[in-house]
Amino acid sequence: MLGKFKKYILILSVLFIAIFVRTYAFEKSATSLNWDEVSITYNAWSLLETGKDEYGDTLPLVFRSFDDYKSPLYIYLTVPFVAIFGPVGNVVRLPSLILGSFSVLGIYLLTFQLFKKRKIAIFTSLFLALLPWSIHFSRVAFEGNILVFFIIFGIYFFYKFVNGKHNNINISIIFFAIGMYAYHSAKLIIPLIVAILIILYWKQIFSLTRRQIIFSVLLSLILIAPLTYSIFFSGAQKRFEDTSIFSKKNIDQVDPARKLFDIENGNNLPSKLFHNRSFYQLDLLFSNYLSHFSPEFLIYTHDNPRHHATRAGLVLLSQFVFILFGMWLLIKKKKFNKEKILVFSLLLTSPMASALTFEAPHSIRASVLMIPLSILGGLGISWLSKKNNRLQRIILGLLIIFTLVNFYFYYHQYISHYKFETSQDWQFGRKEAVEYTNEVEYQYDEIWISNKLEQSYIYWLLYLKVNPEIYLSHGGTKAGYEGFEENTLGKYRFININPKTITNDKKILLIGEKDEFLAKPIKQILSPNKDTAIDITDSSQYEKINK
Repeated sequence: MLGKFKKYILILSVLFIAIFVRTYAFEKSATSLNWDEVSITYNAWSLLETGKDEYGDTLPLVFRSFDDYKSPLYIYLTVPFVAIFGPVGNVVRLPSLILGSFSVLGIYLLTFQLFKKRKIAIFTSLFLALLPWSIHFSRVAFEGNILVFFIIFGIYFFYKFVNGKHNNINISIIFFAIGMYAYHSAKLIIPLIVAILIILYWKQIFSLTRRQIIFSVLLSLILIAPLTYSIFFSGAQKRFEDTSIFSKKNIDQVDPARKLFDIENGNNLPSKLFHNRSFYQLDLLFSNYLSHFSPEFLIYTHDNPRHHATRAGLVLLSQFVFILFGMWLLIKKKKFNKEKILVFSLLLTSPMASALTFEAPHSIRASVLMIPLSILGGLGISWLSKKNNRLQRIILGLLIIFTLVNFYFYYHQYISHYKFETSQDWQFGRKEAVEYTNEVEYQYDEIWISNKLEQSYIYWLLYLKVNPEIYLSHGGTKAGYEGFEENTLGKYRFININPKTITNDKKILLIGEKDEFLAKPIKQILSPNKDTAIDITDSSQYEKINK
């Protein structure tokens, strides 16, 4: 009885730690909502009110948004929170917070299923609970974070099936299928994981009755059929074309100078072999892939500033050491069991989707890497904690002290400095600009918002509380990123501002980037670090220049 109570106390304590570090000073997660978060919030509100997105598409499986064609799951998960709290504040971050926190419980359950050792499961869950990558992503609305949750539970229920509970295979299918709708990278990663599981455990799968197999196959097809349709018959393909290293429009000529040099010097064969698009793409693919395992990416700051705290990486330095111990432990073991193959397979497949894109390494697209890294870290801690080896325990003690210091530094950077040093990366100032224009709009005939403030129209939609039903009755959004100057909202126009078009017959308010206008600003919106985020002027200031 006491043993059972102890095991629950341990995992509940880890879960408490995970929730605490993800919710403490939650309002300080970032200075403002970024454009994707604002888009998710408004589209969730639009779904709630009308059953349509901002373009008027009914219950879409791909959201056009800024012509980046977002995956649907996060937006649909946000709908109930908008229904409860309204389209306000950090409501859009709640799905990520909840699923990110419960991923810690999920990885505990998964690791116990894999290794049948509660100590390894506890250490693995604690590793993920304190992983900066998971903490950061759980405090903002990143689609890759919810993908981690669904993959963890998909694998967990598959292993429940392998261990004798046959009905769990259908629960596993449901989690994997839902995960396919979470993020674009899932469309590659989840089929790879499922294929690995089938190869490893085909005997258990084919031990099912024919009726059970047919039911599971039909369930899979029914759940992913809408996704398959959306991939081939919607704008989702455009997302691949915009980001993929294999898109022809992204690579026109490769090393033309070197190619010409080789031709002029009679090196025709090397010129054809090495200075071409295919060779370049293959080289870039391997370079992108390997970059996800570099300490520069994992420990330091080689990624988008929105993806990590300032002066901190995705993994604590001390955690990286635990990962290395975990890898050494698995490699050292002569027994090459299926669980070992799975962990290394997860490690090797997780960055594949990100490696196919130009912006690599990319921590959102490679977010599934959190799973094998946490398992390896848990294995490393467990091995060092063995009672019969004094040296290992001394090393563990030193690493624990280092981890506490390392984590305190990271958390201090995140809570105290992050919002000041990355405000521009989070599009700070848009909300404040909306609030200002709302106060003074009665004084002006038109309000022009510069397209240099990219995707700005969505901020005015959300923060002016423009009712989605009314917005759609006027035609909704006309265009996303490409050609979004077509969007208008009453007297608000989102355009490429040309000073020559400013006339004296209308009083016009102008909103733009810092130093965008020749005229003197009538107001400047300052970021938390006191830099100018947005300049605001009006047509009367241009009249003074002309005089």
